[in-house]
Amino acid sequence: METVIRRMKKEDAVICAKIQIASWNENYAMLVPELVWMKQTNPERLRIVYEAAAESDAHQGFLAYADGEAAVFSVYGPSRRSQDQRAAEIICVHTMPQYRGTAITGELMKEVMADIRQSGYTECYLWLFRDDAVMAETCTSLGFVRSAERISTWQAPEDMYRKTL
Repeated sequence: METVIRRMKKEDAVICAKIQIASWNENYAMLVPELVWMKQTNPERLRIVYEAAAESDAHQGFLAYADGEAAVFSVYGPSRRSQDQRAAEIICVHTMPQYRGTAITGELMKEVMADIRQSGYTECYLWLFRDDAVMAETCTSLGFVRSAERISTWQAPEDMYRKTL
């Protein structure tokens, strides 16, 4: 499989929305209330969100292609919940269902973590739904450690995973 990873551009917003919708439909629809699911799978809302992320100075996004097909993307930025300015938050990682659990997600995350480190951050973290064993396995294989921090932003328990860079 030929993998190409590049920075997300404003024109990629529709592709990223498509990936997120497929990811949420496949993996999270049963975990969250219907209103949350509807918000997280609204194509117009997502297009706006990802256009803004691509144009933001504070956020960086990456998109990975497998054999020419958009497969996975991620966006990171400064920590939203910590005062520690050395910590970056990986805000999302969404994968097309046919690529879930494959090496391409790890490859993309390695690229994201390298960029986080190059941007001067010394730590990164992300939140995973507790029931997302596939993504938890990917993160732990990359050196992330599940912390004791827990939230329930969307009425579904989430665990924080951290990594020192």
